[in-house]
This record gives sequence, structure tokens and C-alpha cells, in this order.
Amino acid sequence: MSTQHSGVNNNYFSLKLYNYFWENKKLMIVLNCLLAFTFSHEILLCLFNGFSIRSIIIFLILIFLQPIIRIRSDDELISLLSGVYLGIKGAGLTIDKGWSQPFSGEISDQLLRNWIMFLSSPILGIILFFVFRYIIELVVTASQNKN
Repeated sequence: MSTQHSGVNNNYFSLKLYNYFWENKKLMIVLNCLLAFTFSHEILLCLFNGFSIRSIIIFLILIFLQPIIRIRSDDELISLLSGVYLGIKGAGLTIDKGWSQPFSGEISDQLLRNWIMFLSSPILGIILFFVFRYIIELVVTASQNKN
């Protein structure tokens, strides 16, 4: 009888944790950004350096975590696109310098720099569009609530 009661408490705790996870908007924004960063970074590393067992394991974990990503509002979309942008920039720095000089911000290989710029510039433009749209919506909503 006590094991059933303990199971009920564990299920209640799991349900509360699950609800907290899905209802906490800040946590979802950070998770969207981190998952998009990891996915875009790993894809570019695989394309430029080749696939390995480590890459396959990372992709399997990302496929398992993919249902966590949700896009229901502009701020979640902005976080997802920011993760992709940072993943592309991070992949460029990782491929160029490796981890020997992790705080260098300049890519020395001209061809790689052009590829990273070619891939990241449109994403940065999309991010700026959604940021401006989000700010305008906040201003309009605030002015309507004032009146």
C-alpha cells in the first residue's frame, strides 16, 4: 500500500515538473535557442569536417529533444533564429581555429568567412525583422492599454 502512495507522489511530482517545464516561458526561450544552436553548429561541422560517431550521437539526442521546440510567439521564434545564427557563427570559429583560440572573433580563412557570412546574413535580417515587429506590437499594445 505504501509503494502505491509513493508512486502517486512521484507521478504528482513528475506532472508538476512537466507543467513547470512547459509553462515557464523563459525556460522555453532558452531551450529553443540552445537546441537551434547545437543543431546548426553540428550540421555545419559535419558538412565541413565530415561525420563521426560523436556527430551521430548528438543528432540522435537532438532528434529525441526536437519535440521540445515550439514556436507559438515572436519571442520564441526570435530565440530559435538567434540560436541558428549563433550556431553558424560558432561553427565558423570552431572550424577555423578549433579550441586553441576560443576567444578570437575573426575568421582567418577567407573562403570559410564568406560561407559563414553567406549563411548568417539572411538569418540576421530575419531576426531584425521579427525584433522590430515584436517591439512595434509591444508599443501598440501598451498605447492601447493606456487609452
